[in-house]
Amino acid sequence: MIRRCAAIFIVSLLAPLLAARSLQTGGPPITADDIAGVWAADLSHAGEASRVILHIEKTPDGRLTAKWSTPAIHFWEVPVGSVTVDGETARIGGFALSYDRGAGTLTGTIPHAIVPLYSMQAVYRRIKSVDPVPRPTLMAPDRRPAWVFDAGSPIWSDAAVCSGLVIVGDDGGRVHALAETGRQVWVFDAGAAVRARATCADAAAFIHADDGFVTKLDTTTGAETWRVRVDRQAIVRLPLDDPKSRYDNRGSAVTVAGSRAYVGAGDGRLIALDASTGAAIWEFSAGDSVVSAPLVSNGRVFFGSFDGRVYALDATSGKAIWTKDTGGAVTSTPVAFGANVIVGSRSYDLTAFDARSGTPAWTRYFWFSWVESTAAIFKSSLYIGSSDAACVMAIDPANGRRLWTTDVGGSAWGEPAVTNDHVLVGAVGVVNYMPAHQGGAMALDRQTGRLVWRFAIDPPKGPTQSGLLPYGFAGSPAIGTRLVYFGGLDGRVYAFTP
Repeated sequence: MIRRCAAIFIVSLLAPLLAARSLQTGGPPITADDIAGVWAADLSHAGEASRVILHIEKTPDGRLTAKWSTPAIHFWEVPVGSVTVDGETARIGGFALSYDRGAGTLTGTIPHAIVPLYSMQAVYRRIKSVDPVPRPTLMAPDRRPAWVFDAGSPIWSDAAVCSGLVIVGDDGGRVHALAETGRQVWVFDAGAAVRARATCADAAAFIHADDGFVTKLDTTTGAETWRVRVDRQAIVRLPLDDPKSRYDNRGSAVTVAGSRAYVGAGDGRLIALDASTGAAIWEFSAGDSVVSAPLVSNGRVFFGSFDGRVYALDATSGKAIWTKDTGGAVTSTPVAFGANVIVGSRSYDLTAFDARSGTPAWTRYFWFSWVESTAAIFKSSLYIGSSDAACVMAIDPANGRRLWTTDVGGSAWGEPAVTNDHVLVGAVGVVNYMPAHQGGAMALDRQTGRLVWRFAIDPPKGPTQSGLLPYGFAGSPAIGTRLVYFGGLDGRVYAFTP
């Protein structure tokens, strides 16, 4: 968002924006009548275009106020403060726009609080008016669940299928193992919220909980094999509407490769463990939290950090091979394709890096939207969700070319699950958030992106509710032999026929 996935509100972003350079032309000072009206600028970057709109309104007492619209993410007419004029410069907080009377334009650089990585100059031209376009209604047949299991606590973690069991962790600290029928086979008390996906290997499940411990369980019985601390202290997560929230919604799942297990920690370390005993082998320190699973490929470990960097380490020794700065926090797992590793960041970029050197091979830009979803590659196509853009894209992983884009109504934070026919995704809605998002689970046609079916989740109700309230499906679905499984923020596991 533009601060979830990158902003809670653009209102909070425009006030402290960095001042843009004013171009003085020596003409008469701006008057309120000169700049009152609706102004639009068409931005372009990496072959993509997007429009932003500035509404400058004159109040009865002659003052000017401004509103902001970003149609790409259904963000309409949000008040952003008073407009002041100083010669030929108009200012909204620290955001400065120069006025060219002859050209009839307002010009300024889009602040990095809105476009975090690139310097984009916007040339606004007056338009007659613009009507807000409501988010399209998602039209698809309703799919009812085959069964529902009530875990009793919100499920943020990805679902996993291990040895024929569906395994999910919840915020109450329990790990549930369910049969294909929805019957609970066993439950394990992890002692703290489980935001990381269970990782399955050799009849074992590895669980990383927010108390900082990784536990290895027997998947048949749920019995503990070993338990080791990997985080130096328990992980504390702030609500989405807390001004200090980092939207660190997920925990790093364990990645098992050969005899080793690799996991990220909240203090920025990437740790290699002996998968049989849990004994530490090596650790590497990044600059900030590691909140997603690492990728192990061709003798290297690739992972991202909240410090905005992607790291490639030698899997045997843990020594750094290369590091690349993406310009935004990296909260998803890299995926391998050919000679590249592909990962998104909060810079709005999805980037393919050469796995050997770290040199960028291609970049796909997501306008005004963090790229939090881990990509899924299936039959030489890449499928990935987005945050404020509220869409799922199919991309050619060889060159970054977009194949199709589908509006899914809400933030698609999880990794899509893909079959021959369908791309299965969950979406998160947020009460009291602008733009409006809707929660639900759905299937898209893999070839075209057409919405095939959808299961809608109603937002929480209640007169005392305030703040940002997420609902829907934040984690990744998992595909079993007959059904696909989604963990919900309402504390339930839903099973559907794909």
